[in-house]
Amino acid sequence: MKIIRLARETKSSIKFKRKEWEFIHPEHYGVKMDWNYWDREELILKAVEKGKIIGVLVGDTLAGILDVGELIIDHTKRENGVGKKLMQEALSWAKGKKAHRTYLITGKNWKAIGFYKSLGFKITAELPNYYSKNDFVIMTKPL
Repeated sequence: MKIIRLARETKSSIKFKRKEWEFIHPEHYGVKMDWNYWDREELILKAVEKGKIIGVLVGDTLAGILDVGELIIDHTKRENGVGKKLMQEALSWAKGKKAHRTYLITGKNWKAIGFYKSLGFKITAELPNYYSKNDFVIMTKPL
């Protein structure tokens, strides 16, 4: 056996995965599932004011889950509804993609936790000693 590192997925690796998932889905989920349900679809939103970017949200959907990877708001525009509008747009988009849940990871002691709780997110797991050896939490919300 030889292990090869790929810079990106190849047609042959994708073909292999699709073939093997045909066996894995019934084993794990009890039914054969639609492969397209497992296609990752990226979402990138930006909030613009007077031609200037004041916020960005980056996420993706996979298997009915919206993963919000980044929500960054201009430090001079925080607490003015920019983040809320970006999140609302992302949640609406995810519902249109038939997502049933959203999740994100944020710092355990970050101010953002209150913001996410105000949108209906709940802490569902703790990640001690995680990114940069700091404590983080997973927050989720049903859609």
